[in-house]
Amino acid sequence: MQPLVKQHLESLRKTLMDVIVPELGKNSFVAEQAGLIAASLALLAEVQPYQDDYLRVELADLRKALAILGAPADLRVPAGRDALVEAVTDAKAALSARIAESAQANGGTLPPDQRTALAPLLDRQMARECSWSRLTGFNPAGASLPAIGELLEQQRSAT
Repeated sequence: MQPLVKQHLESLRKTLMDVIVPELGKNSFVAEQAGLIAASLALLAEVQPYQDDYLRVELADLRKALAILGAPADLRVPAGRDALVEAVTDAKAALSARIAESAQANGGTLPPDQRTALAPLLDRQMARECSWSRLTGFNPAGASLPAIGELLEQQRSAT
């Protein structure tokens, strides 16, 4: 047996829905909470296999954004999830600092050329975040959004 997190999450969700929920009776609050847990398990089962891929695509986009703002290129490819998370966190902090510096040097706003150049990267990030959380039920368009694996493939191909 190969222990796959996705299979385990799907099994937990199935047990919750098939065994526990039918026994809840008429307690609507408890049934609602069980439904939220089941939805969270479905979300985790869908996105978990793509966690590292998400971080890699996000890091590539953050580095592009930093380059637009004049930061020196960092071509290191982190090995392992912890290093990848650290690189993304560092890139986000560097990007925030660069944006603040650029805005301060331009009367409190980013120059139009930088805003224009950064816009597609912001759109890509928004698409990733919406796709990642599409199964939460909080986004009315969630059902029409691509699964995260599909979106990441599209974004990798577009770079």
